[in-house]
Amino acid sequence: MGRLQIKVRYLFLILLSITVQKIEANPLNQAEAIFNRIENSLGTIECDGAIRGLVSKLLLPNNEQINGSIFVTAAHNLLNKKTDKQFEKCSIRMKNSRFNRIDIDKISETKFQSKDNAVVRATNDFVFLYSSNEIPSSGIRFTEIEVNPINFFSIGYDAIDEKIIFYTPCKKIYSPVINEDGLLFHNCVSKSGNSGGALLDIESGNLVAIHGGQFLITHTTKNRFLTKKTKKVSHAKMIDSSFITSFETFLFSLMQN
Repeated sequence: MGRLQIKVRYLFLILLSITVQKIEANPLNQAEAIFNRIENSLGTIECDGAIRGLVSKLLLPNNEQINGSIFVTAAHNLLNKKTDKQFEKCSIRMKNSRFNRIDIDKISETKFQSKDNAVVRATNDFVFLYSSNEIPSSGIRFTEIEVNPINFFSIGYDAIDEKIIFYTPCKKIYSPVINEDGLLFHNCVSKSGNSGGALLDIESGNLVAIHGGQFLITHTTKNRFLTKKTKKVSHAKMIDSSFITSFETFLFSLMQN
């Protein structure tokens, strides 16, 4: 093989390597790879015969061991809006399968109360669920968020196809009027049935927040007419110190029992 052919082949291999790296670094591809890895840790929560939202199995930290599985979801998923009380019967459907339904044996305490204002409700909108069933998946890793996440993607529920999906990567946004520690405002897809869905870091796959819902924010625009404008802002509960403390308290209660 001549020197020219060797140089051409060498350049081709370099270009091919760069192309592969760009494909692998594509956020959509990264999100899909993470979703495929943690799909068996995802499920829906069914209460009184209807799908109320999403749940995620959590990976226990520090090699802790319990007989069963711990999940997290939005606290309002368990609340009947008509009676303002918890639904009588809730269960988890892994991967939303009717044939893979597991019972909930214990529910953590929560500070979520419907009488609170919208911001306080959103800040407390998370709850942990325990099932004695062993789920054949390690769960989703989580740690306290010290730096606000920038690039992530969300887990959602496709009501038409009745399956759990992931959405195009999204980003943190800033609310024009709300500044509340413990909340993550984002531009991820927000649909009915997505409550309790995980927001996952695009790089590590770690859980960064639990989707709660949307705020309707009305503010006065800065123009000569001083008109009022209403916009929707999606919010999620960040994995902060209050989340970690609540989880550790719940885990300790299970280990005692």
